[in-house]
Amino acid sequence: MKDTYASGILTLQLDLTYEIEEQFEGLRRAGIHWGGRDPFVYRGHARADWSLLPTLYRRDPWQAQGRHEGNFDVIAREQLAAFKWNLRGLRDGTSTSTATDDEVWALGQHHGLATPLLDWTESPYFALFFALADRMSSPTERCCIWALNTRALADRGIGTVANGDTAGTVQVIRPFVDDNHRLIRQRGLFTKAPPGKALEVLIAETLATAPREDTVLVKIEARSDYRHIILERLDQMGINHLSLFADAEGAALHTNVSMLGRT
Repeated sequence: MKDTYASGILTLQLDLTYEIEEQFEGLRRAGIHWGGRDPFVYRGHARADWSLLPTLYRRDPWQAQGRHEGNFDVIAREQLAAFKWNLRGLRDGTSTSTATDDEVWALGQHHGLATPLLDWTESPYFALFFALADRMSSPTERCCIWALNTRALADRGIGTVANGDTAGTVQVIRPFVDDNHRLIRQRGLFTKAPPGKALEVLIAETLATAPREDTVLVKIEARSDYRHIILERLDQMGINHLSLFADAEGAALHTNVSMLGRT
């Protein structure tokens, strides 16, 4: 294993994918020292070179059309308004009129809407599943799990762990909803950072001279060549498309994997 540290971010490059479980245990033990709720949340990427950049900012069709000149606040406002309008009458009598904007963003995030949010989960194994189950996974690529210490994020003055408190640059959002079944199944939550900037870039800029003990973000890189074996093991643990999606799409994806060996 090779590890490097710079500007609040620790990167671990594993030789074997199986070593990733040891790193999960290390993070669990590290989280105990903070007391209370485990501060670490996780996100899986099929490719280690992908940034922590929300879908709304990965492309800018508005700017390409000459609209708003890349004003992401305007883009986000128009995107949310259009989604709310198009959503009318489609939720079995459940109205979005009383939902907060973040709750509506969260709903859209789990149904393919480009949003200013990044998905995270409280389970490192769920994150590992999403890193390896992604159709972009390849034995020649390195996948990665990002682990974000939400308490350290707040303590370093970068973020907040409290809904509604926007004192921090990065908001950690835990929607309190009953009808977003995917969010509940996946033990999901979100971060929302200043528009147009990747989270790891923001952290690196803010903690440019911070020592290693000020680590806020951990990036665990691993080879994907044991992808199918690890997915089978996760399935034995009850972690699969069916359990994490709990809808018709999840059933279809799980059927493809179990019957045809592919997503």
